Amino acid sequence: MKSALPYMRRVVLAKALTEVEESDARRVVLHLPGSGFLNYLRPLGGRQTQATGIASLITALQLLYKQNGFSARYIVVERS
Repeated sequence: MKSALPYMRRVVLAKALTEVEESDARRVVLHLPGSGFLNYLRPLGGRQTQATGIASLITALQLLYKQNGFSARYIVVERS
């Protein structure tokens, strides 16, 4: 996966899911001061926050699994 990174210029995170750390997760989720973390798939009006960045990222992955049926062993997050 690391050898492909030069070809994926917009990639923010590319790791095995088991290797994702809190600092990695916090870069791809939204921090709402005083509330917690909101994953990138939840609308801002929903306000269903999580206590940690990893928990928020996992809820995003669960939503993706429900939508398309793909489980996540690796995660690649790109800027839009």
